[in-house]
Amino acid sequence: MRYLSILCILTIATAFTGCGTKTTKYGNTVIEEKNGSTTYTDTKTGTKMEVNAMKLPEKFPKDVPIRTDATVKTSYTIGENISVGYGTDGSTTDVWNWYQTEMAKNGWKVLYQQTADNNYISSWQKGDNTVLLTIGSENGKTGVGIMFSTKTADIQTE
Repeated sequence: MRYLSILCILTIATAFTGCGTKTTKYGNTVIEEKNGSTTYTDTKTGTKMEVNAMKLPEKFPKDVPIRTDATVKTSYTIGENISVGYGTDGSTTDVWNWYQTEMAKNGWKVLYQQTADNNYISSWQKGDNTVLLTIGSENGKTGVGIMFSTKTADIQTE
């Protein structure tokens, strides 16, 4: 839960980061800002969180599909766990149907799915990896949220 609060605060903070490199230390946290990405490192645990503006993380899994018309708005990486949010031109129903096909094609098995008022949520599993997929619409714009996690990820929460 502590990381969720930190993520909310960091989302606002990273909206104002620019280019170049800047390193700052606050208590046990080292913050490195470089080329639109910000990395937060807990010097006690070694846990790192990378926040990217407008791009997929380098470690984003190749077997989790992203639409070709995606406009990445934000992404976070904590250890092996990755969260991405993007906009797309497709309707929520078209995007939902596309994900149903593409996830299955890539070997993902659906664990749970629900729909209400053209908003969709589903969870998928492949080996030790899971994906939580959300698709929704606001003001005529379709947004997609993807949270990827692996059982082998080690995140310390104290």
